[in-house]
Amino acid sequence: MKTLLLSLVLVLLMCQNASAVDPLQWIWKKTQIYRIDHLKFSPDDKYILVQGYPHTTEIVETATGTTIFSKEEMSGSVWSKDGRRIFALQGNPDGIFCVTVETGSWKTIDSFWIASLYSNFSISEDEHTLALAGSPYISFYDLITKKKIKSVAYYNYLDYPKPNTQPTIFQMVWSKDNRYIIYSASTGPLNFWDVEKDKIIYSYPAGGGYLDLSDDGSKIAFSSGKKGYAVEIMDIATKQIVAEVMGASYDVTGIGFSPDVSTIAVAFGFSSTLLNIYRLANVELKAQAKYSSFRSCVFSHNNKYLTSSVADILYLFDVREILSVGGERVDSTLELYPIPVTNILKVNTKGNLQGIIEIDIVNITGNIVKTLQKNSFEEMTIDVSDIPSGTYTLVMACGKTNYKIRFIKL
Repeated sequence: MKTLLLSLVLVLLMCQNASAVDPLQWIWKKTQIYRIDHLKFSPDDKYILVQGYPHTTEIVETATGTTIFSKEEMSGSVWSKDGRRIFALQGNPDGIFCVTVETGSWKTIDSFWIASLYSNFSISEDEHTLALAGSPYISFYDLITKKKIKSVAYYNYLDYPKPNTQPTIFQMVWSKDNRYIIYSASTGPLNFWDVEKDKIIYSYPAGGGYLDLSDDGSKIAFSSGKKGYAVEIMDIATKQIVAEVMGASYDVTGIGFSPDVSTIAVAFGFSSTLLNIYRLANVELKAQAKYSSFRSCVFSHNNKYLTSSVADILYLFDVREILSVGGERVDSTLELYPIPVTNILKVNTKGNLQGIIEIDIVNITGNIVKTLQKNSFEEMTIDVSDIPSGTYTLVMACGKTNYKIRFIKL
């Protein structure tokens, strides 16, 4: 009875002032033939990678919701940094293979055999190493040589003699510097695994559920281990908690940072059945959808869209107005192309900027790598051939308003 009352209180807390927040408006929704478990936009936001249960991968066009690629017995799928490939695990009568699928043709262009099927799949930021987590091992494969590097036990079976008490990996991500694998354990802790030293170097008492690493690698959000809280946000460098979302952690079925790390989306898929968007500065609830039990939530790289799912239904939401705050607007006025870019970045302001425009290009650590000034007109070009490959934010100041949009340099 106490548990039920607590759940009702937490639901009321999350729903309070719901009439004051923006309702999330979906652009399209479509029904899949399977339960949706995992979603990810391509780097240019043209496609959504949809991972279904038990082992199906589909590619859906963001603009139309049309499925253009579908493959059964393919799981753990992730985009390459340039969006030209998909890495995945695929099963066939000969075993389990790590495959590379070419974007556009959607053909398998490379593959190599791995030992067995694993529960978690993650690729290092430099795309050199594949990490596969089973129980009780994490196995590492070199994606260049296609050879196994090592398998290491992340816990000892002898320390957990009782059934279902082992701290198996629920979800994992690589740190941006490739030094750590950060994972949530089924028994609760959020662990930082040192890839070189083969051991846990930091552990935090979390809730053992979902997690998401921000695009710049500065913060990680995860299911909370604290009573009355759903999600905690940790600063990676200091290991300090910088924000907390109220609710029930056992209700959390998805977490997603916005690309500029100003906003976070949290899906509540059990008793609460909500999809909430919070402004991180003060953990203010900005928008909400109440359709049903949501699962997974991911922002597009250009801050225009949010995708989420309910069972076998895929949703695309428009979040451009929601992600605008104060004098800063994110990308609804700007259009960049080509993305990814190699040499010349074209910016279409659609005639909305008047006067002198101050332009900064900022890297993922927050440092300005290039500054220039332009006169306002509908289309301008920026030479980015002299900056290193990576993810950047274009910041344009015109009058009292700043405009921000993310892009990828090859």
